[in-house]
Formats: sequence, structure tokens, C-alpha cells
Amino acid sequence: NRAEYVVRGIGFIESIEDLENTAVVAHDGQPILLREIAKISTGPALRRGVLTKEGSEAVGGVVVARFGENPMATINRIKSKIDEIAPGLPSKVLEDGTESRISIVPFYDRSGLIKETLETLNAAIEQQVLITLIVVILMVMHLRSSLLIGAMLPVAVLGTFIGMKVFGVDANIVALSGIAIAIGTIVDMGIVLSENMLRKLKEAPPEAPKIETIYEATMEVGGAVLTAVATTVVGFLPVFTMTAAEGKLFKPLAYTKTFALIASIVIALTILPAAAHVLLGWSPRAGLLARIARSRGTRLMAWSINILIVLVVLVLLSRSWEPLGPEPGALGNILLIALIIAILLGIFWLVRLAFPAVL
Repeated sequence: NRAEYVVRGIGFIESIEDLENTAVVAHDGQPILLREIAKISTGPALRRGVLTKEGSEAVGGVVVARFGENPMATINRIKSKIDEIAPGLPSKVLEDGTESRISIVPFYDRSGLIKETLETLNAAIEQQVLITLIVVILMVMHLRSSLLIGAMLPVAVLGTFIGMKVFGVDANIVALSGIAIAIGTIVDMGIVLSENMLRKLKEAPPEAPKIETIYEATMEVGGAVLTAVATTVVGFLPVFTMTAAEGKLFKPLAYTKTFALIASIVIALTILPAAAHVLLGWSPRAGLLARIARSRGTRLMAWSINILIVLVVLVLLSRSWEPLGPEPGALGNILLIALIIAILLGIFWLVRLAFPAVL
């Protein structure tokens, strides 16, 4: 009937005789063997397509990585193996005396796409970190607190990658996007805690132990911060129940953002207070150093240092981002970024000034 049937057998078939003696069906205990209803022979596989390269036929193959393997490491091992077997491939001498040798030529290499994707995402995360540092320094106007808050970012990202390694989450673009999305939330924890620590340290009497003041400041807002993170994590629980294509698409993002939030809250409630005791706990109380620290010149110098650091970070951000492209030059990109940040911060300050009146 000119039809083709694909038969898949699970067993120990090693020859045509084994196929001929295979029972197809049985009637009244009498088996009907395959040789009784069909003629079995070996032959070439049916040609279902053709692969050409520059108009000439070629032989192609597909290499599939195992589940859970590192794609870049797999591709590099394949390239090393190709270089290893290349000298032993068949060759012949043509009529004109030139040697023709079979060579393996990759026609689709994912390493370029993977590198480009990672570079794009790394640039986005780098730009987010720089923007965050600028905003934090301008909002807090306290260099040591800004350093504390900014130091949370790489540590939290490191904790996220550790969680991805433990739970076997692939580092694809969706998963890494979850880290980029969570950067703002990571900084929020440090801003709330650092601002409360600074306020408590200013209000505390001179004889009060710094470590107790920092502990009280952490405990005062720690519960609220933990609750805020918990609500966000709970909001992602339905995503973890997704299956099929939706689960494969959205689960990595939910995992990485959850890991980032958990890492940020752990760092904010454990490492940040200890680091704050070192950086914020010291201040001169009496003597010449105290008078210098309270002088207007010193405060002006501290303000100038903050602005200088903002300018340095702004230059780094303009070189990495270049929103106008390379044609307008560095100055044009710096001015545009500064204008965008100034407008956003200006809107925030207007809302902050109008907030008491609204209440």
C-alpha cells in the first residue's frame, strides 16, 4: 500500500533472523511471525533531505548537550575534539596535485550568542549598580552609609549565584534578568537599615555603647523589612507551581529574584549591622578631632567628596551606557544621564515635600 511503518523494538535483536522470528500476534496460541507476513532485508536508509554548502553536498551532524551541562564548556570541548581529530580525517590528491582533505566546519555555533547575551546582561547589571550608587549617595549624602549600601549588591548577587548552583537553576537570560530586577529591592533593605542606624546614632547620648544603639536600630525596623521581603516572596509562590512551557519560562526568574531577596535580607540583618559598627560606630566625641569634625569646613569637604564620587560614577556610567551613542561624545552622554537622574530625584523630592500636606 506504499505506506511506511516505523517499528520500535526493545530487546536484544542482533540479526535479520531475530527480526524474522519476532512474533507479531497470536491466534489460539499460534504465533504469527514477522517472516510470514513480510520480507525482511537490510538496505540503505531513505534519503529525507539534503545538506548543501555553497552549492555542494555535505554531510552534517548535530551535537546535543546533556541536560544540566554547561553549554560553553561543552562547546569548547567539542572544538578541542574537532582540532584533535582533524589531522586524521581522510584526504586524497587531486589531478592537479593539490590535496583535498575532509574538514569539519561548524555551521551553527551558539557560543557567540551565549557570549553576546551574557555581555549584554552584565552591562545592564553594571549600569544598574552604577545608577543605584549615584541615587544612594545623593539621597543619603553620607559616604560611609553609601559604601555599606553599595557593598550589599555584589554580596547579594554572589548569594544568588550560590542558590542557583545549589538548586540547579540554569543561568539563562530569564534567570539573570531576575537578578537585574531585584537590584532595586536589594538596595532598599540597606537604605532603610542604614538610615535608621544613622538616626539612632545621632540621637543616642555620648555614653551609650555604639553596638547597642546599632542593635536597637536593627531590631526596630528588622521586622518590617523582613515582612516586606516575605510578602514579595510569597507573591511568587504561584509561579513555582507552573508547569509545561510557562513553568520553564518563568520559574528561573522567580527562583533568582527569590534568592536575591533572601540573600539581601540575610545580609541586611547580619552582615550590615556588623559592618555599620565598624564604619559608623566611630566618631570623635571630644578634643581637637571633635571640633574639626563639627566644623563647617569639614562638613563642606564631606559634601564635596560625595559630589566628587557621584561625578566619577556618572562618568563611568556614561562610558558604559552611552544613551546617545558615541557620536555626541562623553560630555553629551554625561549631561543626559545627569538630567534624567535630576528629573527623577526632583520628582521624588516634590512628592516628599507634598506628602505631609496630603496626610
